[in-house]
Amino acid sequence: MIQSLYIENYTLISKLSVDFHQGFSTIIGETGAGKSMLIGALSFLLGQRVDANVVKDTAKKAIVEAVFQVHDSELDALLDTLNIDKEDTCLIRRELTSQGKSRSFVNDTPIALADLKKITPYLLDIHAQHSNILLQNPEFQLLVIDQYAHIESDLKAYQDLYNEYKKLCLQYQKIKDNDENQDIAYLEYILQEINALHLQQGEQEQLEEKLHQLTHIQDIQTALNDSVNLLAEYDINAIELLNNCKRKIETIERYGDKYSTLLQRINSQLIELNDTVNEMTNMAEKAVFNEEELQYVTDRLNAINRLEKKHQLNSIDDLMALAQSTQNKIDEYANMQSFIKDAEQKIKDCEQLLKQKATLLSQKRKSVIPEIEKSIAEQLYQMNLREAKIAIRFEEVSYDKFGIDKPIFLFNANPGMPMQQVEKIASGGELSRLMLAIKSLIIRKNVLPTIIFDEIDTGVSGEVSAKMGKVMKNISQYCQVIAITHLPQIAAKADYNYLIYKSITANQTETQVKLLEKNEKIYEIAKMISNEEVTESSLLAAQNLINS
Repeated sequence: MIQSLYIENYTLISKLSVDFHQGFSTIIGETGAGKSMLIGALSFLLGQRVDANVVKDTAKKAIVEAVFQVHDSELDALLDTLNIDKEDTCLIRRELTSQGKSRSFVNDTPIALADLKKITPYLLDIHAQHSNILLQNPEFQLLVIDQYAHIESDLKAYQDLYNEYKKLCLQYQKIKDNDENQDIAYLEYILQEINALHLQQGEQEQLEEKLHQLTHIQDIQTALNDSVNLLAEYDINAIELLNNCKRKIETIERYGDKYSTLLQRINSQLIELNDTVNEMTNMAEKAVFNEEELQYVTDRLNAINRLEKKHQLNSIDDLMALAQSTQNKIDEYANMQSFIKDAEQKIKDCEQLLKQKATLLSQKRKSVIPEIEKSIAEQLYQMNLREAKIAIRFEEVSYDKFGIDKPIFLFNANPGMPMQQVEKIASGGELSRLMLAIKSLIIRKNVLPTIIFDEIDTGVSGEVSAKMGKVMKNISQYCQVIAITHLPQIAAKADYNYLIYKSITANQTETQVKLLEKNEKIYEIAKMISNEEVTESSLLAAQNLINS
């Protein structure tokens, strides 16, 4: 339960401190006194975002702080997970600057907003008038049924599997899309076309050199033959001249080592020159035009150049790299086919298990429907909807995160009329009572520490509101109930009444809250009955409401 609430520098509130009690409490006050402001501050405390203009004095922070009494093992486990100290009470604090920056604390430990939102549902539930719209939401309708049936663990197990199933399907589709975009036949054609050439590194340069030689074979042959003649064949040639030189030096060799060295050099040159002549002679003999060889070299180069141009590449190395990358893609495709088969089997197995869990969820939901229908009808009867009927049906749908059930809440408040979906026929007042009945149903099965009803009684008559007040009073046996109301019939049923009002001090309007004493309670309810003009009859009526 909420023990105390402290608000500072928030809209019209400079400082406000309220202590709350177990049981049924109401917050009353004139329109505009600040009831919505109080709910806004509590919503901010629970993790909702608010506009920075709620900060009253922009030089200071706005602060909302509440102390909750807690006895919840699940909350204790969550606090352990978040490394927050556990105590008999839980202190929640939020701060907001005029720049819109907020900070959150739990038991004086800074906490991320996302983590705060995990904690606060264990502490407080605010049911505002607009929450009645939830009755038209299939997800909320399922939540009601699941909470009543206590199948949250079954639902979580199903949802974990469903998330895995969706993940598998997403991966499978991604692979399939890649697979469909991959033209494996074309890749195989590219690889076959390149491999057919049996390319070798450096081959292109060698072929280009060979082609150059073949196209200038006559020039090469002439140059080689002329060179051989100059070196060895003419009457006066280089070898003969060098031999003559050798013979001359031989005659002076005995006169010194330097002449011997000179002779050795001449001999080396003669040997090198003879080798050169022999090599050029062989080259000249081999330098014969070969049309077949020219054709082969030309065709080979054309084939290589054609592939390079086709694939916008510059060399044989590039073509060989393309062949390797293409081979890798073909190998990946083969592996992909195997992976696709495995993924298909995993999805099939997951679907079978998903069906089992979804069917179990559906069975457990359906098993509690008669009890839910009966309990809601009883609550509606107590709130003057004596002929109202509620029926819950299920429409089977494709797997989603909640299973295979789409709930349909059918309602009829008037005898003799056909039952239709709640959102089609229920009036505002009927929706309020129906929602209160459902909240009562959930609370009895899953006890919340505190629930706040924010003008849930809007649109209902005085007699009906008295019935709703009794229902809220009954709910307070299971949890702390705080109702913000403008109806005296509900305020009269409360164990504690808080008046929210405005005061003016030093030309500043302030919102204040006070716990009413018994006589003050009678007086304020009398004001509600007589529209601010308190009379003896309104005081008597207020006393009668309280005693009824």
